[in-house]
Amino acid sequence: MTQPMPALSAPMVNGPAPKAPGGDHPSIANASSKKMISLEVRRPPIPKITHNFVPLRMLIGRTAQDAWNKFQEVLDMLYNPSILELEKKKRTVEYCQTYRKNFIKLLVLSKWAENADRVSDAIDLKAFLDQQFMHFDGITNGLMATKAAMARARIPNPDLTTAMEVLSTGRPQVAAMKAYVPPPPLTPQETLKTLRHINAFLAIRFGLHETLPPHFRDYKIGSGKATFSVPGEFDVDLSVGSENLKEQLYLVDVRPTYEPAVRPLPDVVFREIELRGNDILGKSGLEGMYSFLHEYFMTAKITTLLRQTFEMVSGLWIENIQVQQIRRTLLIHYWTQRPSDFKRSTIEVGIMRGSNSGPSRIGIRWTCEGVEMNDVVVPLDTTNLSAEALVRTVIALHTNHMLTVIHERISKAIGPSMSSTVMKLVLHPTDSWQSRLEMQLTPSRRSNVMFEPITGRMVISDPVEATIAAERRMNENLPRNATRTHPADILMRLRGQMTQQEVEERARCVGWETKHMPPPKDKDRQQYKQFFPADTRYILYLRRKEWVDGWLVAFVQAESGNSWRVVETVVRQGHPTIVASQPIPSSSRYFAVTYSHLRDLQKMASGVIGHYTNARELASLHVPYLFRSPEPLSSPSSMTYTTSIRIPDLIIRFSSLMTGAHWAIDVLKVCFAGISTNGAITLIVHGRTKQSMTQLADTNFAAASKDSDVSFHPRTGSYVIRLEVQVGASAIQVIKEKLKRIERLIRFVGVIRKFKLNCTHVALGRITFYYTRPGTPVPQQAEVVFESSTSAMKIILPPESPLNRLHPHLQAALNHHGLETVIKALLATSPLLTALDELVLDDDTHILVRGLEWIRIEYRKWNNVVDMRLNQRRSVLMWYIYDPVVDRPAAGNEQRDACKKLQEVWEKDGCGWVPLRTGAAAGLDSVGGLLKEVHRVMSSQGDK
Repeated sequence: MTQPMPALSAPMVNGPAPKAPGGDHPSIANASSKKMISLEVRRPPIPKITHNFVPLRMLIGRTAQDAWNKFQEVLDMLYNPSILELEKKKRTVEYCQTYRKNFIKLLVLSKWAENADRVSDAIDLKAFLDQQFMHFDGITNGLMATKAAMARARIPNPDLTTAMEVLSTGRPQVAAMKAYVPPPPLTPQETLKTLRHINAFLAIRFGLHETLPPHFRDYKIGSGKATFSVPGEFDVDLSVGSENLKEQLYLVDVRPTYEPAVRPLPDVVFREIELRGNDILGKSGLEGMYSFLHEYFMTAKITTLLRQTFEMVSGLWIENIQVQQIRRTLLIHYWTQRPSDFKRSTIEVGIMRGSNSGPSRIGIRWTCEGVEMNDVVVPLDTTNLSAEALVRTVIALHTNHMLTVIHERISKAIGPSMSSTVMKLVLHPTDSWQSRLEMQLTPSRRSNVMFEPITGRMVISDPVEATIAAERRMNENLPRNATRTHPADILMRLRGQMTQQEVEERARCVGWETKHMPPPKDKDRQQYKQFFPADTRYILYLRRKEWVDGWLVAFVQAESGNSWRVVETVVRQGHPTIVASQPIPSSSRYFAVTYSHLRDLQKMASGVIGHYTNARELASLHVPYLFRSPEPLSSPSSMTYTTSIRIPDLIIRFSSLMTGAHWAIDVLKVCFAGISTNGAITLIVHGRTKQSMTQLADTNFAAASKDSDVSFHPRTGSYVIRLEVQVGASAIQVIKEKLKRIERLIRFVGVIRKFKLNCTHVALGRITFYYTRPGTPVPQQAEVVFESSTSAMKIILPPESPLNRLHPHLQAALNHHGLETVIKALLATSPLLTALDELVLDDDTHILVRGLEWIRIEYRKWNNVVDMRLNQRRSVLMWYIYDPVVDRPAAGNEQRDACKKLQEVWEKDGCGWVPLRTGAAAGLDSVGGLLKEVHRVMSSQGDK
């Protein structure tokens, strides 16, 4: 807007202007005849501020999108089972609080947007006023600078005294002339002479009259000055103003000798040092000069470190260090972004009092997470100053300290011997990235635990999901009053979880099944300690589908080391309960759980389960036994033991297992020989008879052949039994059955040896031998089958054997009287039945076998019968052939007719048989001839 201004007065020259006629001022008079002039003050334009304005719709959209993205992360976190419930609640509340604040701000902005024009005008006005205030401050500062600069432009008052003297005498005073007229310049010769004179004077003064401080004893004289050098601090040049020894020394120059430093010193700084230095030289001499410069440059070094830390704060270390200066002490707080429950770590760089009356020095005090580390010396290079190197060195010491604490804690938990296998601590004095704790997390994964030097976060190399979760637990912010888990415990838990996961994955690949076992109840927790080590952390249960239900293999991870155990469970109240646990022996305390080892684990676990079940049954039978370290079998093909499989042998007392059996020595060894293709246990039972079995065929002693489950060594009497038993089932009853069959076999072998017969095949359930008497042209064979002690024995004869007529009677004799009776019957009846088989019989002639010792021939055509009975005569077995009608008329032969023609046979003598009144007796070798003669006589009868 415009405002009318009063008319300006006309200029006044040498007094007021003359008045116009009528008494008015001439300007007024002229104004009446002219148009009045007015000034218009315009409102200054206010600039419109639009820079950095963001549309409200964009802000709302981005906030909503960011809230949605974070919401998805929260959902993923809620479904992550590895995160604790407390942590899930904490993160959910933090998310809600954060975005509630953001949306409240959006609400406020939306309210402002209803008056957007007025708000924009207020912003414009505020920016305009700030700009005007800047102009006012600039004018004020300019006036102050002009005033300060004008002080140097003052002209001194006239020197009237000197002026009077010059006007009166024509020349000034000599002393006054020196202040205005420079002396004539020295020639080079005079300059050199003067400097040499000063050098000599300084040498005499410092050598004879001055007491030099200890740190000023390293000096040199040249060019008219003495240069004192203090390594790592400064060089100072001093000289004299006269030849008076009592006159003070003067400061010529000073130069810092450390890096980085400004050379030469700025004029303002040097003038201040020169002024104060000369004053101190006049009062305190060289001692005071050293103390002054020493303190000054220590302060300058701390200032240099401060400047370097500010550069760090604005660079790579932003928000991770904080810098504070208190007088001459520099405080550097590092790792400031760590969670709030971590106490602050600080580096203090300051001036420390000298020891033993020595000078003060720059020292460092390090506080590590609230604990002052007085026993740790922090190196500081005061010659080449580097704040970043100092911080990195302290962080390296901090990292080494933390890694050492973690290593010691884990070593104490798992033991020194285990620690050397699982961990390796590598420390570097200055570079924290080179310090690491190498850990064997799983049998196939080795990772490094390190500290990130800038942020202080713990990191684990080769990240996977489990290690990332462990890192988060070690570095996360905790709620108030929450207790942080020690990193060593987290690492041990991580190692256990990853090892269990890897073992489970590999075990599934080679055919193992995982078994979930509910954790023990509080009342049963103490009972579990008798099955597993007291320091057990994790247990993984595995089983094979071929095993008997209730048997498992447990992979136990304890602080003292990992181990494998076989576990027996029973179902009680609907839940499986552990009732027994046995360790699996191995040559290595720490298993490298490879695929080959897991395949061998089936053998180891099966062997332990088999021996345990057998030993338990032996204990129930009160049979003494013991376990002994395994011995390799004699045959390389039967070798089943490797460096990791060490199943002991089970030694059993034979006499206690087989009560009343005295045919074998009193030691029975049961060896584990692997598993079959169907998952059953293969056991080899070793024993030896008291007598050799030379009549048996030579067999392989190392293991049973494919055709038989028992092998013998005839010369030594040793035998081997091969068994296949389901894992978890006892083999004792099977072994007893096999031993009973061996006992029977040995008895049979003894019988065969007694009769001096030849065996053609010997097995545990079958024996084949020749029973033909000596001199017989065609050998005859018999086979005895005895499959078990409870089943009936069988005798098998060749189809063409004449003795098949006696087969039912031989079978009955074998099961009731034994093999000896059968062999006697075979030897006694073989000649007779052979002769019977050679007879030509018609349809009316029949052979009836009434028993092993009684055979009858019926001649129905003539109604005659002939009996053959085996009896002893004078301790010699002989066959008696007679006509029962004549000899025993009342023995059921009333309907038969006597054959009178046989009388001529009975009366013959000298034909190889003994004639009797009603028959004849023939030996076993001559009965065939007698039978044929009887048959000839009977067949030659005429028709009735």
